[in-house]
Amino acid sequence: MQVPAIDEPVKLSGPFWATLCLAEAIYCWYFRPWHWDYPIWYRIVSAVLFPFLGAIIIYCVTMFFVSIVMNFRSQKQTMALFFFAIAVSGIVLAFAWVKAGFRNVPPAATFVAGYLASTLFSYLRRKRQNPN
Repeated sequence: MQVPAIDEPVKLSGPFWATLCLAEAIYCWYFRPWHWDYPIWYRIVSAVLFPFLGAIIIYCVTMFFVSIVMNFRSQKQTMALFFFAIAVSGIVLAFAWVKAGFRNVPPAATFVAGYLASTLFSYLRRKRQNPN
């Protein structure tokens, strides 16, 4: 199994499908959706959807920590870039919160902060990969 870096997409390979089969077995054994008094489509969707979402969460979190543990030296710069982008967007949100009189932050400010964090992280990551 090839472990991706923390800023690469996770591919749903064999270990994911094994996790999904295990989650399906545990969910169906514990909750027994075929005994519910709901329409058949509801039972089928719940028997498939909830274990799939659980398997995605378990697999992605596990791959994140495995990626950090297996290659921490090259991952720490990506993590630092991520936390820097989050800190900058947090400063923007804090400024908007103070400007709003310590009340609810305007939705436009949260959009700007999220867009700023995403753009800044992408720019810094690209700049790190292409030092020209």
